[in-house]
Amino acid sequence: MDSVPSRFKNLSFIVNPFLFFLKKPSVSWAAFFIGFSVFWSCRSPYGDYLQFGSGRLYFFPEEIDTAEVGACGRFLLKNGFFKPDQSGVAQLRKKDGVLYFRFIAPENFRDDSLYLPMAQNLLEDLKKHVFQNQALSGAICDAYFRDVERLEPK
Repeated sequence: MDSVPSRFKNLSFIVNPFLFFLKKPSVSWAAFFIGFSVFWSCRSPYGDYLQFGSGRLYFFPEEIDTAEVGACGRFLLKNGFFKPDQSGVAQLRKKDGVLYFRFIAPENFRDDSLYLPMAQNLLEDLKKHVFQNQALSGAICDAYFRDVERLEPK
């Protein structure tokens, strides 16, 4: 006992809780499920995201393949929607075989008469060049991903 430095002798307050969980399997499982629940509840309500330049493309991995998200993000970066020096936020979802591309636009952009045709063209280009003419719908959203204007490609 004398070979243990005095600063380590009173560490039982750290070790004992861990030993308690190891001795009580039901408590260990309960702690695991509580920890997992807290972790899961911390997930963004908009899904996971991939970063492209300063832009984020949110998606739910259980709905859409990461390869499709990557192709969409690279297209958006290449065509100036996501810029290296300006942040942009979009979301890609897939429900019942239909892709949904939604993006946040500031209110002053949404009021511009040229913005809606530009957004429509972006959606058409995504459908043609990225998603090989799959069913695609879109929306211009506010800062909380609430739809402000629905978009349908021609």
